[in-house]
Amino acid sequence: MIRNQPDSAVVIPARNEAARIVTCLDALGRQAKGRLVVFVVVNNSDDGTAALARDACRTLDLPAEILDIQLDTGLGVGSVRRMGAQAALAAMPDLRHILTTDADSIPDPDWLERNLVHLRDVDAVCGNIGPIKAESHLIQGMDLKLAELEGRYRALVMEFFKLCTGTNLHHGEASGASLAMKASAYKAVGGFRDVRTSEDRDIVRRLKASGHTVMHADDVWVRASLRLNGRAPGGMSDALKARVGGGSYVIDEALPPAKWLSERQHDLPVWPHDGTGYHAIDVSTLPAEIAQLERLIEAIQPTSMLDGPLHAHTAEHAPLSS
Repeated sequence: MIRNQPDSAVVIPARNEAARIVTCLDALGRQAKGRLVVFVVVNNSDDGTAALARDACRTLDLPAEILDIQLDTGLGVGSVRRMGAQAALAAMPDLRHILTTDADSIPDPDWLERNLVHLRDVDAVCGNIGPIKAESHLIQGMDLKLAELEGRYRALVMEFFKLCTGTNLHHGEASGASLAMKASAYKAVGGFRDVRTSEDRDIVRRLKASGHTVMHADDVWVRASLRLNGRAPGGMSDALKARVGGGSYVIDEALPPAKWLSERQHDLPVWPHDGTGYHAIDVSTLPAEIAQLERLIEAIQPTSMLDGPLHAHTAEHAPLSS
């Protein structure tokens, strides 16, 4: 049991992340300043990730527990995050905040501070996800016109939810690469579920559905890897691979078709939707979907800002939604 330690914990899943885990830990160590304990859950790895994480935390003087486990077949990143959070709750009796990021991500220098500031007022904070610019060459094959269409449609969906629910979703991300919760809220909804993927969106939906306050904060940033060989099936790497492949693909399943949105206008689910009730949109149909959703928004609010902030969501943002 960790005693006389900070009241915040950061959980990091790591599977064969020897090439990246030190960079992630270094970014956290630079802002920790005695305020957090890191729980790295190394699972099914054979590249020395655990040893590198231990050495890095020792060098950085970063309080940490390194869990080196073998995950059973059928389990995934949801189980890994759950194990990390359980370890934090067991080791830190005064734990107040549970944060998560990914081993291949780099939190901005003020990531911890901004999360903790927001957690004074809300129960959970979903951070914004941007690319590691040094890896931009990995997605050079992406069709930027299609990426811009995705970004445009995503922004329209965010605007539609705001108009219909009165809730400003800002960027709308709900990624485990940047998620922060009050420990009390985490426990109230039963924590992460043992799912192979989308455990982050799942817990955000349950937090909102149970009345907890969730902020999609524009000033909280993590830079994510653009690699195409990811660790979690159905995660961001798979989404990027589909977009770079040059063929047809479906966009983020959380973005419903315009017709479905129109039919559910007065009964929208909490964001992000899990994709049930409709087929994910094929990228080739996006121009028609955009036109239809623009008309719908204009009908709701003719003076909506269709030529303003919506254009800020372009190619740079769209690929990072999985």
